[in-house]
Amino acid sequence: MWVDGHDTPLMTATDTTFDPGQIGFGSFDNTGRMRDLVVSVSAAPQEDVATTTSLSLSRQLTTYGTETTARVTVAAESGTPSGTVEIHADGEVVATGGLGPDGRASVVLPRDLPAGGHRLTAVFPGSDGSTESTSRAATYVVLPALSRVDIDVDSTVPRGSTPDVTVDVSGRDGAPTPTGTVTVTAGFRVVGTVPVGEDGSAEVQLPPVRGLTLLTATCSGDHGYLPRLDTATFWGR
Repeated sequence: MWVDGHDTPLMTATDTTFDPGQIGFGSFDNTGRMRDLVVSVSAAPQEDVATTTSLSLSRQLTTYGTETTARVTVAAESGTPSGTVEIHADGEVVATGGLGPDGRASVVLPRDLPAGGHRLTAVFPGSDGSTESTSRAATYVVLPALSRVDIDVDSTVPRGSTPDVTVDVSGRDGAPTPTGTVTVTAGFRVVGTVPVGEDGSAEVQLPPVRGLTLLTATCSGDHGYLPRLDTATFWGR
């Protein structure tokens, strides 16, 4: 109870079950009058509402670089939770998404998840008034994909020249760019091994060309792509 507008309460009730009645000061023989009496009662703390999270996948078996959508639903005993959800792959956060008004979210999984089996879970980290919850694990299997390897070289080059050969390595539309290395052979002799660049290309300079030459470019593959090769022939005239 505060008196005369003081910031410090004069009295604080310890019996929270106090029923309606009278309030007095000092001896009950010393009666008086009070005006504008205000009694403040702290609101009881509200417990967070328990939630449950469920996860389903648009496909559980896919090829590296293919788009897959995770569908997440967060439900509560009362009301509809709001906030974000996380998709965990093997314990690591790989994607996030926002819950809609219906407590659902569609989250696109990253296309560069390595080939192999993954354990996916959806995690709702909680929000104001809602508890954290985690879905049951879903198995997600990514199969390695085949890249495309293309040798870019003129069919005829001057005899004795040392032309540059460009090898382009690519995946399907929208898929991650392959990495790894490209090994180039000319006439069954290794010319060089170079890393695939960020743009998916590799360049090697050939030794002097003397005649008809068989060229082979082999991409090593990586965490999502299988090894692949391309061949070409050209003349030195």
